[in-house]
Amino acid sequence: MKPIITAELEIVALGTGNTSMSSHISEAVKALEKSGVKYQLTPMGTRK
Repeated sequence: MKPIITAELEIVALGTGNTSMSSHISEAVKALEKSGVKYQLTPMGTRK
């Protein structure tokens, strides 16, 4: 049986002077896609 790892990512932009998180989330999703990790976006975070 393959080991399964479950993790949740939280993005907190400190000192950006902007309340919009879309650009930060977009970059995080690009990094996940590039890594090949299976993920699921949810309103409260990400899940494997």
